[in-house]
Amino acid sequence: MWLIRAITIVGKNMGPTFSYEGMLAFGTSQGTDTLGGQSAAAKIDPLFGAYLRARQELAPGLEVFGRLGAASMVKNLDGAYFAIEASSKRMGGFSYGLGVKVRINRKASFVTDYTSYYNRREETIDGVSLGLAIDY
Repeated sequence: MWLIRAITIVGKNMGPTFSYEGMLAFGTSQGTDTLGGQSAAAKIDPLFGAYLRARQELAPGLEVFGRLGAASMVKNLDGAYFAIEASSKRMGGFSYGLGVKVRINRKASFVTDYTSYYNRREETIDGVSLGLAIDY
């Protein structure tokens, strides 16, 4: 399942290379899940994450980063496809990602990343984001 979401990340630098960050995502996109060979509508909302982030500047204004941490989310499954009641399931565990940050001025940057939020037993939840970072 791939996610499209509104995301907020708040972090604190611990030096020139490492930082920690917290993530909160709402409005995730709807995907599909399979149970007994049948597809059903599934939605992840909300999503929380806590990460340690390592970064390296490749050139002035261009930075690559990686994050390791944990994510927790609720998967809502539309039971109509299975002739059962809708269900919700809390999921979570190890999460990781890679990204690029391009500075556009002293306080703002464009950021894009790929993050794997959940990967267990043939079930994966991944996300790609494109956003604007504001440093304060």
